[in-house]
Amino acid sequence: MSEPIKIRASGGAWQAQNGLILVEFEHSLGTYWLKYVPEGGKFKKAIQDGMLQFANELGETPQFAFVNPLPAGAQEYMDIVDGHGNAVSLLVADWVQPRFVVLGRGGMELIREALQHWKRGKA
Repeated sequence: MSEPIKIRASGGAWQAQNGLILVEFEHSLGTYWLKYVPEGGKFKKAIQDGMLQFANELGETPQFAFVNPLPAGAQEYMDIVDGHGNAVSLLVADWVQPRFVVLGRGGMELIREALQHWKRGKA
């Protein structure tokens, strides 16, 4: 098994190994799934594949997909749906490295509240 990858970015520190990462912020700690999107790769496909890997590894479906910057044609807070009808909300996060998607759930109360507020405003 390889050594974990440790990344310190604005807002938090990452520790990654085999796709599973632990992200620690001042206000929260969570387990996430890191997915690299190769040049020419499709973010939507990477997110959908990552949703399956997250569910298989952790036994739960993710709620959020974090990217930085947004992929071409995408909008923040849009839902990405996998082949089983599960959806994640797409969010921009400055702590995510370019060409990566980070999938997660839990420990995200502030983001969840902002998302619900935004969705109410669109209705």
